[in-house]
Amino acid sequence: MFTEAEGTRFQREYERAMESQEAVSFVEYYPPLSTWFEVRAYPSETGLSVYFRDVTERKEREQELERYETIVETVEDGIYILDDDMKFSMVNSALCEMTGFDREELLGESAWEFVENDDEVRDVIAENTDEMVAGDRTSATVEIDAATAEGGTFPAQVLFVVRDTGDGLEHVGIVRDVTEQKHREEELHNRVTQQQVLSEFSQHALEDRPLDDLMDEAVELVAETLGQEYSKVLKLRPDEEDLLLRAGYGWDRDAVGSATVDTETGSQAGYTLMSKEPIVVRDYRNEDRFSYPDLLASQNLVSGVSTIIGSPGDPWGFSKPTRPSGGGTPTTTCSSSRASLTSSRRLSGVGNASGNSNATRPSSRP
Repeated sequence: MFTEAEGTRFQREYERAMESQEAVSFVEYYPPLSTWFEVRAYPSETGLSVYFRDVTERKEREQELERYETIVETVEDGIYILDDDMKFSMVNSALCEMTGFDREELLGESAWEFVENDDEVRDVIAENTDEMVAGDRTSATVEIDAATAEGGTFPAQVLFVVRDTGDGLEHVGIVRDVTEQKHREEELHNRVTQQQVLSEFSQHALEDRPLDDLMDEAVELVAETLGQEYSKVLKLRPDEEDLLLRAGYGWDRDAVGSATVDTETGSQAGYTLMSKEPIVVRDYRNEDRFSYPDLLASQNLVSGVSTIIGSPGDPWGFSKPTRPSGGGTPTTTCSSSRASLTSSRRLSGVGNASGNSNATRPSSRP
């Protein structure tokens, strides 16, 4: 035995073979030669017959494959391979976690079963594939609505390449969940739209127009800009200790100018006047800060935002966009609050200019 093998696995395996008188085989790296060997040792009464085979190239390929597999299984993006029939032949753990499907549920299944907008995407992928086969491009990116195991979908961006395996084409792709990116883009778009609307309304407020017309325009703009079905402006009446529905969008015409809301501390109106900041309600049915207003319950409204018009110390009234049951909670709550507050300040200016800002706090407030 070579002296360099003393104390190594080579020595231990040889001794085991001699003691047991049974053949052994193993693969081990031999540093002096920088070589991986597949070793087979056969014991006999007279000694040990040892056969070596250089498997360095095979071992290096295996190690490289293991490195790639480790990378594929640790990245946050989904990775897949589709065969020539567009069926999954490989998926990583991230794609399974992203969609909620087990690996076994995906492998062998058509990719189109997991794409919601498949008709549109098919044409784009087919065109991009032809271009890659022709050498006109090296990769392509498409956006899809990916299906989840729970029956929902999420927006995903897919970067893929095409490989010719000799037996057909193979698609290798990376899937990234862009839900948060879409939300940021939508929020930015909403903010820009809200600023444009508020800017236009500010110009209208400076014009010599009847206050009622401006109020009607305000509630309509707030509802449409925030994507709500209802919006209203309530005017504080100190003598009556209540709020009058001065303007409304989506409400019965008979209610405007006649419907009232009390300002007791147990009501949303009283709470809003006392809080001095916009109040967001996701579900009145689960609200414990104040009671469910009868005016909203009569219309089956369950969520909304309310904010003071005028200064907290000298309120004129307040504005409130709301959403009916089944419509879900507002998706732009923070933006809605800011927009409502800003539009309320615009309305406050209108009220001041019209001499209608002399209201005082209700007696029920401290």
